[in-house]
Amino acid sequence: MTGIIREFILVRNGGLTIIDGFPRYPDRVGPFNDLMQGIGAKVLALCVVEVRDETVVLKRLEQRSGREGQLTTDPADRLANHMDNTVPTLKLLAADYPCYRLDGTYPLDVNAKELQEIYNRHTASHVSPVLPTV
Repeated sequence: MTGIIREFILVRNGGLTIIDGFPRYPDRVGPFNDLMQGIGAKVLALCVVEVRDETVVLKRLEQRSGREGQLTTDPADRLANHMDNTVPTLKLLAADYPCYRLDGTYPLDVNAKELQEIYNRHTASHVSPVLPTV
């Protein structure tokens, strides 16, 4: 995955790239940071979309597994994996990058506006922005 991200960012030199769901595991944070530094990309911010109501999360995960192309995974197992792997990864990333939390229960246009505001706040001094979201 790191190689794919590297190639994509290099092709879009100077453009905004939003990375969703990577890195997902703590052992990938170091290689991610090395990659960003190595290709001269600047991570503007970490944007975490959160839904705090576990019932809502489990329902969404259940609906997701029914979509074409999605792996069928027990929603409770997927949530446990998120808690065991993704949450520690986010904590590691938040130590290195400005972190913004968005409410995943808000309509898409509300969070899109917030992402635009985050981008506007950080682009004045950056050339090649990357926004990882998990």
